[in-house]
Amino acid sequence: DILSTIPPTNIENVVFPGDRLRFSGQTESLEYYEVMSVTSISAILNKPFDGNDGAQALTTRHYGGRGSPLSSRVHCNFNEDLCPKSSESRSGSMQSKIENLSLAVQKGVLVDRDGPNPDNGFIWRVTFLDNAY
Repeated sequence: DILSTIPPTNIENVVFPGDRLRFSGQTESLEYYEVMSVTSISAILNKPFDGNDGAQALTTRHYGGRGSPLSSRVHCNFNEDLCPKSSESRSGSMQSKIENLSLAVQKGVLVDRDGPNPDNGFIWRVTFLDNAY
């Protein structure tokens, strides 16, 4: 399905391929629509939109989140049935990934993130709570 802006507004620095969106007028409130591609004033979604056509009062981008073993973004370690390699590579927060290095990081970390910037990049600040050696 094609997502268009009204009035025409350049969304290339706001919406990016791979973004998972929800819309206020969608029928299934917990469903995500993934952005496949973006042009200046429109984006292609991974499936047909099911809901109220026309202007949406609210559109939100989602990072992380639970789902099936194949779609979950919650941190997991490789398991043939529950966390295949494709899920492991995209799962979890920066904080959970670093804390999973339990031999090096025993007391945990604090993580702060800014972004996305116009190139869909992020700035990460990580504070290690362990004493320096």
